[in-house]
Amino acid sequence: MLSTSGKPGWDTLYHPMPAGFDKARFNDIESVRRVLGRDTVAVMLEQVQGEAGVNLAAAGSRTYTAACSRTS
Repeated sequence: MLSTSGKPGWDTLYHPMPAGFDKARFNDIESVRRVLGRDTVAVMLEQVQGEAGVNLAAAGSRTYTAACSRTS
């Protein structure tokens, strides 16, 4: 099981929280591109956020796959 959160206070609720996660802004592919690098080994994407209603990622998963492929 893997837990991570960018929400303050949630890091105390779910364990273990691994170190080394760079966070990008939801629905901001340029933000994702800025955190990708040669030392990136994985990207965790939350396609649907459901805390404040249903929020879908604007870009499809292929957009993120393409961004990741360009940095490898």
